[in-house]
Amino acid sequence: MKRLKSTITIGLLICMLMPVGVMAVNPSQRNRVDVIWSSRTNSRGLYTRGSTTANYVSNGLTISVAALYYYGDVDLPGIAFNGGFQTTNLFIGGTASFAYTMPLTNHCNWRFGLSLGALRGDNRGKQMDDSGRLGTRMFRSFFFEPAAGIEYYPFSRAGFYLYAGVALNASIILRSSYNGVEGNPFGILPMIPLEIGYDFRLGRSWLLRIYANVHQGIVDVPYMNLDGFPISKGEGTGGGNKWADGYFSVGLSLSYKWHNCEKCRQYKW
Repeated sequence: MKRLKSTITIGLLICMLMPVGVMAVNPSQRNRVDVIWSSRTNSRGLYTRGSTTANYVSNGLTISVAALYYYGDVDLPGIAFNGGFQTTNLFIGGTASFAYTMPLTNHCNWRFGLSLGALRGDNRGKQMDDSGRLGTRMFRSFFFEPAAGIEYYPFSRAGFYLYAGVALNASIILRSSYNGVEGNPFGILPMIPLEIGYDFRLGRSWLLRIYANVHQGIVDVPYMNLDGFPISKGEGTGGGNKWADGYFSVGLSLSYKWHNCEKCRQYKW
């Protein structure tokens, strides 16, 4: 009888102490804290802890607002900022964009976005061309622009990033005039967007982004431009821009990121 009681007592003690021992071996069960896990399993089929860049390199949705500054044929002599900063080329709050990101590597995101915005330019009576004449060009437009590219985060513990991609700008040119000659009413322009920015974490999943970018057109021919110039016939054919049309953008974004952070993962005991 005493032996039976001793056996039962030892068994109860083992059952009581086993969870404590297991929790001591498995820190993910003991601490019960959120950790950032890698998006892919390793060679053993297990999820491992990701680097701190996983705060930025992850699936997410982004909404942006920005100010736009156009440059192109309306500028004389056709080079951005050559005649100084032109307030008539600025459109405050001229764009709103939506973007979806997904991890590519530990330091890169794919980014797919759509921007909607408005551009304008007007040099009438303000700038002098090479012959000493005052400018006579102006335009107004509305555009939408799908884009795809890659965000690169070079530093593990900072939100600094670089972005490069390709885009297709489709513009509805509401008004375009060169010496009284109407420009083309629409334009479709392949573009290369380049961006630099910084993400500030607002808690675990929210990010505030400050960024600046340039969207550079690849060509500048009739019906493939931002401003209606060069036009297909009449005075003004050939344009005057030494570069293809483009625009600068400075803005703020709010992003929501979600991670592969389930508390229960496969664990090698």
